[in-house]
Amino acid sequence: MPGSGVVKLNPPGVARPLGRYSHLSFVSAANLVALAGQVAVDPNGNVVGVGDVRQQALQAYRNVSQVLEAAGLSLHNVWKLNAYVVGGDAIEPFMEARTEFYSSVFPDERDYPPITLIAVTRLAFPELLVEIEALAVRPDGEQ
Repeated sequence: MPGSGVVKLNPPGVARPLGRYSHLSFVSAANLVALAGQVAVDPNGNVVGVGDVRQQALQAYRNVSQVLEAAGLSLHNVWKLNAYVVGGDAIEPFMEARTEFYSSVFPDERDYPPITLIAVTRLAFPELLVEIEALAVRPDGEQ
């Protein structure tokens, strides 16, 4: 998104990304915003989608979006994402949920933020299967 302060690239000479992410992201300003890892908890504090990676990923992405909106930002301002899923079997449903969620945020199917997806043995609470953390950039001059 123009004016977001974030540039995302997939440089020539490197294979296209294997999924919905960009290889490189950089910022020209140091107005970084860090989001704590967001999990599948609704506004009332209830875990959404117990046992369902896809539903938990969608809720975690909704929470990331809500936190960004509170700072006057959006996923277009995200510089880098890290996502954690419990177990290797969670990777596919996570990627399916990401594709679904991104279809409304990135309708032109480009300029995805870089992401690292890591399978872990567990998260802070056993019912949680997905956690997404983000670094975003506030455009120059904004507070």
